[in-house]
Amino acid sequence: MAENDTTWMMEGDVHLDELKRVIDHDLPHHDVEAMAGLLIAALGALPREGETVPIDLPVDPAELVA
Repeated sequence: MAENDTTWMMEGDVHLDELKRVIDHDLPHHDVEAMAGLLIAALGALPREGETVPIDLPVDPAELVA
């Protein structure tokens, strides 16, 4: 669920393919299939309940064209 244009809150079992469709943006490349795996890859550990985890999205080359 979107909290604003840059913040999303979701369950860890959300599949990354579904997330990519919803946010219409590529995600960082890791050998994971669900949001929980992406968070663990970003933090190097399980996040604490309620912890906010920033995930830097890859730059879309189309966004670089002015």
